[in-house]
Amino acid sequence: MPLFYYGLHNTSMTILNITWNLWSNILVTMMGMYYFKEKLTGLATAAIFMGLSSIVLFTLDSSLN
Repeated sequence: MPLFYYGLHNTSMTILNITWNLWSNILVTMMGMYYFKEKLTGLATAAIFMGLSSIVLFTLDSSLN
């Protein structure tokens, strides 16, 4: 939790919560791919790409302020 607490000092709770949830979903998906040998569908690949691009956009928005 120290990482979450550090993030609270640098961004708003809304952005931090969304980013935290996106990263956890991406990490769980990657674990499923490598550990359980699951295959990604086209829709899952698009969802991961949109999740990563939204994290980048949140980062750019917070760095511009």
